[in-house]
Amino acid sequence: MICRSCRRSPVLVSVVIPADLSYTGKVRRKTVPIDACIANVVRRLNSDVDEPTTRSSCCGHELGNPEVVLADHTTIIIKD
Repeated sequence: MICRSCRRSPVLVSVVIPADLSYTGKVRRKTVPIDACIANVVRRLNSDVDEPTTRSSCCGHELGNPEVVLADHTTIIIKD
């Protein structure tokens, strides 16, 4: 699905899935599609870590600001 904000396809990024969001009930690493316009931020937050740093992310799709929700539930809002 192409992003309405940046008009690009999602980018595959390796992230650490928190145990409470994992079907296994354990922390695990998984490659997932991330909105292209925020993929670099998500990739940097999840690189070289073994513990979850992010819970979710969304570029806003022209309806809001891009944001990344961290493992501690802090929301980072990305502004131009």
